[in-house]
Amino acid sequence: MMFPSENESFGRVVVEAMACGLPIVAAKSGGLPEIITHGKDGFLFSPGNMAQLIEYSHGVLDDPITRDRISLAAQNRSEYFSLDRHLRLMNHVFEETLSAQKDMARAQRHRYTGL
Repeated sequence: MMFPSENESFGRVVVEAMACGLPIVAAKSGGLPEIITHGKDGFLFSPGNMAQLIEYSHGVLDDPITRDRISLAAQNRSEYFSLDRHLRLMNHVFEETLSAQKDMARAQRHRYTGL
């Protein structure tokens, strides 16, 4: 998948394409470098550099070994941005916050009542 957008804050569509095993060639801009590790799970070209876009695209299209390697790595990388992972992390934050609130309430109760 080619994603030449030069103004992308995160790139959810890129993560979704990676989850489907599509090799990505994207502009190195916005949040995309956070998602893609160049040469490992996709390719990043300098914004406006059409020669790089074409080179990386041909590399993926013409070399099935590279395409398969990038596709598998892209699927693995997409799991980092999965909804399940996000929900687990958010749940952990909520549990820690609730536990800290309970600890503070106990400490206050102990301070005022001696219990």
